[in-house]
Amino acid sequence: MISIKQNENFSNWYQVFSFGKLIDELNKKSKALRLAEGIARNQNFNYINVQGEVVAIKKPVFQK
Repeated sequence: MISIKQNENFSNWYQVFSFGKLIDELNKKSKALRLAEGIARNQNFNYINVQGEVVAIKKPVFQK
């Protein structure tokens, strides 16, 4: 499971976890969401955990 948690000590930092392993810490929630969605797409997951809530990821729209 891909998870995003807010850092307990620094409220403006978000941590992205993949199967319990810290991947990165980012200072904006939108950046953390983009990273987590990218990891989920690579692993063929349809959902991520964002601060305790399950969120469906958006499928990318490919244009020719």
